[in-house]
Amino acid sequence: MFLRAVAADVEQARAFVSKNSAVDLDALQNILEHCTAPMINLKKASYGPGNGKKTRSILLNDQNCILHLHMVEEPDQYGPWKIYGVDRECR
Repeated sequence: MFLRAVAADVEQARAFVSKNSAVDLDALQNILEHCTAPMINLKKASYGPGNGKKTRSILLNDQNCILHLHMVEEPDQYGPWKIYGVDRECR
């Protein structure tokens, strides 16, 4: 949902971002604008049991890139997890 929100409206996407985040949503939106193939959700990995952090990785198939969405547990009316960092890994 976060990536769809970024692609559609950066302001709407802010609801999914941690209050302690420095994610550049405009740069992320620019990356997603060039993504024409469906994104593939890769296996979810957690940083240790119960520490309130996890990472979800998304393959941008047409760009040969993976986005790692780093999340922290910050429950509110929009959901239990918020994005606090995004890494891009490309070949």
